[in-house]
Amino acid sequence: MRSSQISPEKTSTSATNQRWLNTAEAAKHLGCSVYFLNRNRQLSGQAIPFARLGRCVRYDILDLDAYLEARKVGTVGREG
Repeated sequence: MRSSQISPEKTSTSATNQRWLNTAEAAKHLGCSVYFLNRNRQLSGQAIPFARLGRCVRYDILDLDAYLEARKVGTVGREG
């Protein structure tokens, strides 16, 4: 392999291999719209945690999963 060629596995930006996601990736992970996340950042007490780096916004995938877990609704058990 020439030095100018980069192996695809070294440049992978798959959301499954990243801990920090941009807004579009976070929306896809949560199954919601980018608009929802943009509006959610404006909430004071209920916002999903995020980091701002200049104009870039990043979401920690662990925070996204915790947000979903905290909003689980009880399931109906089977009677038997």
